Amino acid sequence: SPPPARVTCATSPSCLPISVVLLLFSAFPDCRRAGCARVGGRGVSPEGPRDVHQWTWGRGGRALARTHAFGVFICAPLPSGMPPMRQNPFGPLGHASALTLGGGGIGMLWGPTDRDEARATITAAIDGGIDVLDTAPIYAECEAIVGETFGGRLPAHVRITTKCQLGSPDAPAVRGILEASLTASLAAMKLERVDVFFLHSNIWADGYVYANRPDLQDRVATRWSLYMEQVVPAMQALQAGGRIGAWVITGIGVPDAIVRALEADARPDCVQAITNLLDSAGAIRRFAEPEQPRRIIAAANAAGVAVMGIRAE
Repeated sequence: SPPPARVTCATSPSCLPISVVLLLFSAFPDCRRAGCARVGGRGVSPEGPRDVHQWTWGRGGRALARTHAFGVFICAPLPSGMPPMRQNPFGPLGHASALTLGGGGIGMLWGPTDRDEARATITAAIDGGIDVLDTAPIYAECEAIVGETFGGRLPAHVRITTKCQLGSPDAPAVRGILEASLTASLAAMKLERVDVFFLHSNIWADGYVYANRPDLQDRVATRWSLYMEQVVPAMQALQAGGRIGAWVITGIGVPDAIVRALEADARPDCVQAITNLLDSAGAIRRFAEPEQPRRIIAAANAAGVAVMGIRAE
């Protein structure tokens, strides 16, 4: 059975151009019926095979094509009655597009691309109805490319996220690390605030030891006591100061700790949760227990916490 409702899905695509094609094809079934195909290194269109070297997606022409190392994907012009991107309720953001554009490919982490293609992909996603851009400092050039694309002047309907991979530093350092990370992200994107700020670390109970690579635990995960005593007040202060619109936890850590955070009096505005048919985080899972994403999503729904789906591919 599918997860409970009220999930706005983000993606972490394995390569930038393919990710946008898949996003748009899955969002708009008419596109798949309009003659889209991939054959080796050449594309197929109603006019027959041809090489394509432009990436275009617009509300006027409605055509999509791009040469990539994995082949050329071409979508023939779409019917003028193409349905709009679905909007889902998304907590503090009101409503948001059912799909977001993940920043790993934009940051050129997943394969060869260039800044022109990355900027064009951002524009293509927004023209296709995506209105949430998911960025992070660890996504290499992503935040800088967002800054180059918009010059600090985002379209009014577009929302931006960023993250801080905090880990478990000394308690007095937590607030400064979060603030410095946010400040650097804002500078890179030429913005004064972001709509959503993530704790980009797992959460684990004090004394818990990871089954897989416990030597990395303090670097990739945040202790429960540190989370409650330092992270939550710091996030609330950033929100009160207007530098962030909402704060979020990454819900792919130990399930008991994530559910505990969602049921706390001081809870996040949103949680990232796994949303795939296998209920699997893949190779990034560090603990021995099952991931239990449906339990996490149900707990979030019960607590009125918005859900952003990840690992959805």
